Amino acid sequence: MSEWTAEQIKEVATTVAEKAKTDQAFRASLISDPHAAIQAATGQVVPETFKMNFVENNGAHMTIVLPDLKSEADELSEAELAQVAGGKNTDQILGDIGGGIGSFIGGIVSMF
Repeated sequence: MSEWTAEQIKEVATTVAEKAKTDQAFRASLISDPHAAIQAATGQVVPETFKMNFVENNGAHMTIVLPDLKSEADELSEAELAQVAGGKNTDQILGDIGGGIGSFIGGIVSMF
């Protein structure tokens, strides 16, 4: 299997969570080698590119997953932002619409 579907992920996650509630050895294997542990428990081969990280909830009141660290290279430049935004102001848009309507009406009038 080269990619996992959302349904497969949900099914495997449910199976893993249920087994991890009662099986200490399975919990340890999830932490040390999650791909092998999941395959052994579910028969599903986890794609090599699918990254996972399991942690013990060692009595913590909360476990927080930190977001990916962003670098300046991840940010769009001002020029890229303008390009994504379309780069037109209201006057340009109205001019484009007006010209289009005039051509359309002119085409209809010339038909008669």
